[in-house]
Amino acid sequence: MESLGWNMTEPRLIDNFLYFRSRDLADQALAACTQAGYEASVGPAPDGRSWSVIARVRRVVTLEAITAQRNELTGIAEQFRGEYDGWGVGQ
Repeated sequence: MESLGWNMTEPRLIDNFLYFRSRDLADQALAACTQAGYEASVGPAPDGRSWSVIARVRRVVTLEAITAQRNELTGIAEQFRGEYDGWGVGQ
């Protein structure tokens, strides 16, 4: 990101992607993400067979922040028998 000329001291909106086998499990994970301070939404996953939770947060992108975020969301995904599938940030 820095090599693309982004100001790495600016907070960015970071999207995190979690996937679950059922709507019920996705809803439970949604509540956990919201409680952890993420703005989250649930909807059908692109594969049409599972459910996705997108957990958004605005913060400065640092290795430490991303590592902590990944650990937290991986824990939430595992708690509800789901999968954490990474993160992305828009410009």
